[in-house]
Formats: sequence, C-alpha cells, structure tokens
Amino acid sequence: MMQKKHQRLEELIEAVLETRLSQGEADELQSIILNDGEAAEFYTNCLLDHAILSFQSGDDKFDDGNLQKMFGTNIFPNVDSINGHSVPMGIEPVRPARSFAGTIWRVLPLTALLIFILVSSVLAVFVAFRGNIEKQERLFASIAKTNNCLWTDSKTNTYPGSRLGACSLHLMEGIAHLQFDCDVVVTVEGPCHFELKGEKRCILHSGKLSVSVESANGKGFIVETPQTRIQDFGTKFAVSAFPNCQTGVFVQEGLVEVTDKTTLEKTPLRGGDIYFVGDDVGRCLPQEETRVCQLTSAENRGKEAWVIRNRETLANRRPGLPGYDTESFMLVKTSCVGDEKSDRKAIFSIDLSSLKEAEKMAFEKVELHLSYGMTRMGFSAYVADASFTVYGLTNESYDDWDEKTVDWSTFPGNDERNQLQPSYWKPLGTFIIPQGCSTGIVQIDSQRLADFIRSDTNNLVTFAVARDTAATAIEGIAHGFANRHHDKLLPPRLRFYWKNQ
Repeated sequence: MMQKKHQRLEELIEAVLETRLSQGEADELQSIILNDGEAAEFYTNCLLDHAILSFQSGDDKFDDGNLQKMFGTNIFPNVDSINGHSVPMGIEPVRPARSFAGTIWRVLPLTALLIFILVSSVLAVFVAFRGNIEKQERLFASIAKTNNCLWTDSKTNTYPGSRLGACSLHLMEGIAHLQFDCDVVVTVEGPCHFELKGEKRCILHSGKLSVSVESANGKGFIVETPQTRIQDFGTKFAVSAFPNCQTGVFVQEGLVEVTDKTTLEKTPLRGGDIYFVGDDVGRCLPQEETRVCQLTSAENRGKEAWVIRNRETLANRRPGLPGYDTESFMLVKTSCVGDEKSDRKAIFSIDLSSLKEAEKMAFEKVELHLSYGMTRMGFSAYVADASFTVYGLTNESYDDWDEKTVDWSTFPGNDERNQLQPSYWKPLGTFIIPQGCSTGIVQIDSQRLADFIRSDTNNLVTFAVARDTAATAIEGIAHGFANRHHDKLLPPRLRFYWKNQ
C-alpha cells in the first residue's frame, strides 16, 4: 500500500516537472502533501534537485511559459533569446560567456523559484502538522482516584492516573474521582452513564455525580442532564438523573443556575437548596428491565486461599511474609526463570445454593468480578502489562479442598509454574492488569463461564487464577486479589442477570 502511494506521488511530481499536470491531478497532489509530512518533504526535495540540475546544465525548461503553467505565476521575464542572441529554430545555440551582471540576472529568477518552492513546502508541512494536531484528542481531565470501580463498554483507559478527553463512560459500581484541568473535581457513583464533552462541560445521562469547584478557574462548569442544564458559579453541588425522568439538584454551598430544557426557565439555587425538574418522583423511577443477584466467596460455603511453591521459608497453613499484607489478598505471581520457588496461584469457591435450579439455568448473563489492590510485594517495573487466566474446576470431587491446609502440593490439579492440569481445570477467560495499575476491578463474562456455571451439580463452583506473564527479575510484583478479610475491597463475586418478564 505504501509502495503504491509512493509510486503515485512520483508520477504526479513527474507531471509537474513536465508541465502536463491536470487540474484533477493538481488537487490530488495538494491533498497528499498537505496531509503527509514525508510526502511534502519528498516533493520539496524533488523540485529543488530538478531546479538546481536544470540551472547547472543550462536547461531552459524553467522558462516563463513552463513556470506559469506549473505555478500559476510569471516568475521569469519574457525571453525570446539567450543573452540577447536570437536562437534559430532547430539549431543548438552556443552560449557565450556570461558577464557578472548577466549571471546575476540569470540567478535571480532561479533564486526566486527556489525560495517559492521552499516556502510553499514549509507551509504545506506546517498545514499538515497543524491538521494532525487538530485531529489528535484533546485531553483535559484525569482519573484521580477510584474505589471498587467496575467500568463497562469503555473505549478509554479507566485506571487511576489515566488522562481523558471527550469520551463516554459507564461506571457499573464503585466511586471514581475525576480531576479536570480547570480545578474542578467530579465524583461519580456507580451505576452511572456520563460523558465528558469539554474542559468545563459534562453530560449525566443517568446516575449520580457531585461537583466541587476548587478555584475561580472552574467557574462556569456545566452539567447537563436529559431535563436540565446546570451551570456553576463557584460552588459544590450534586446531581441525580434518570432518562425521561426527574433530575434532582442539591446545592451544598455557593450558587448554581438551573435551566429547564423544556420551558427554558432559569432558576438560581444557593447553598442548602434542593430543586427537582421533570416528572413526579413516584412516576419517574425507571422500571428495571433486569433482575440482578450477586454471590460472593464470603458467603456460606465460600472459601479463598493462595499457595506458593516455596514452603520452606513460609508457613504451611497460611503463607505470609512479615511487614506485608498477605492476609487480605490472594497472591498471584509467575516469577522469572530461575526463581520458580516464588510462583503463586489463587483458588476460591463460591456457593450457589441460594439460587433455584431454574434460576441457575435461565440467567441471561453471568460475570465474575475480582478486585485487586496494592500488595507492596515487589516492583511493577519488572512486570509488563500482566495477563491472567481464570480456570474452573471441572472435577467436582475436589471442591472440598481445605482453605486452611491447601498448599502447592495439595492444590487440585496443580502443575508446573502457571499451568493447571486440563483433566481438572477448564480455562474460562482472561484479563489484563496494566503495568503500574495498583487498584481496580477486573471481570470475565464469557460463554465458557456461563456453561461452567450451568454444568455445576453440587452448588459449589471453584475457580483458580494464574498469571500468564512472567516477571523479568526476581523482584517482580506479586498481584493481589482481595478476599473476605480486606477492609475496603470486595471479595470474588458472581453477578447474575435475569430479564424481567
């Protein structure tokens, strides 16, 4: 493709030099050099080389008529002779030695030509560069902090520290704090669907968010909902909204102006004011189309554990290291070659007995959610973006594993490194934790997960997590997935969805 494009550019340039460029070809050439910096540079070099060679060889291709055809202007004066001597038709002229003045007169037009070509090319490159800059996404906000966040249908990075431009975001659960460059903090609560539209504007389609304007730079910040347009004048306020329903505005301090999109009526609100726009609350609450149920490893017969290959330096019953939080996490690691003793795997079970058999077979969708947090064990610099595989235990006779005594040797169907024996385990899905990302939620929702749940016969499903990405050094980080003992993050959980009839 690139070779064809380069060949076409050479054909167009050849047409320019031979003064046979049509209007359509001229438009095509202009489009190429305005949108491709390399093409513009190649075009410049070709014309410069040709001009210099033509001048050095005494070639008269760059006469007035040709230049007028090429550039639409008359750069050289009308010349019917060379240095005052007529040139008979069909006779090659003998060019006399030029005087200094004649040489200057001859050089000036070429200099003007070279300057014209150079300036035109520089302008073309500048226009192309400017166009590329304008096409690039303008970033104006960051994800400052998240707590138990689960994002769905997101086409942008959503881990803490990510830079954001105009985008649409769906937060299914948790709380996220967004820091705008204009000194405005927007806190969204899941479930929430919202859009970032500009440096001082966002749209809340459904859910809840609160706004805190930290300085005068953020004055004029706008939040739109399906019913209203809320403009800040230096304040703190919160908004709740549902599509085709009521919008609530709650002002903590300062001043906002609420515009009803239907009547265009403007209402100023001050600290302590509460204002509703839209239908009556009793009539506007949306009818849920989907019923949701969540089961965790902390309920009933649920259990969690992690194992490490090296049992000699760690306790058998609950492996741990002094000074690190190994009680609140299930640790997972595949170390570098030569440090296999540091390999770790996680295992947990979730009790399904609270589901009716019909419900277990008729759910529309099921998701497995895992929260991960900072273990302070190792360095992220020594592990690239980490890929993990979640497995389901298909040999149900091993569902009775003991979370207090399980170790590397008694882990059901364990194998070398990050492998698990296919006769025991079935891979259900994969996920990735980006390098340096310390806190978040991951999920799998594959058809294999749904089939695994439906094939269960004892109402207890067991999962394992292994890291496919090996560390590049012994000090590589051990990732941690929260268990029931964590004081902030949620343990592993299955979320089921059924459509209401």
